[in-house]
Amino acid sequence: MWVEQIRAGMERVLLGGERIRVGMERVLLGGERIRVGVERVYLGGERIRVGMERVLLGGERIRVEVERVFLGGERISHVASEFDLVGSEFLLGRASLT
Repeated sequence: MWVEQIRAGMERVLLGGERIRVGMERVLLGGERIRVGVERVYLGGERIRVGMERVLLGGERIRVEVERVFLGGERISHVASEFDLVGSEFLLGRASLT
């Protein structure tokens, strides 16, 4: 059994301090795990985070999750979709915030 771990991160700071952060993680450990995250931080501290996770361990699970954190600390978390697939192929799309 071998282990492969790939991490890449990117952060962009806009005028006024607004930040957009993009992170990717890929781990193979007898199965495969791919995690893609996008986080956007607004000027006042409001955050929108979009995450995708793909796990292959005998079956395949794909999870898409959206979380929004407001200025006062209020948080909305929502799992947009979750799939459990066995013996199927699924092409994971990309997350983007506009």
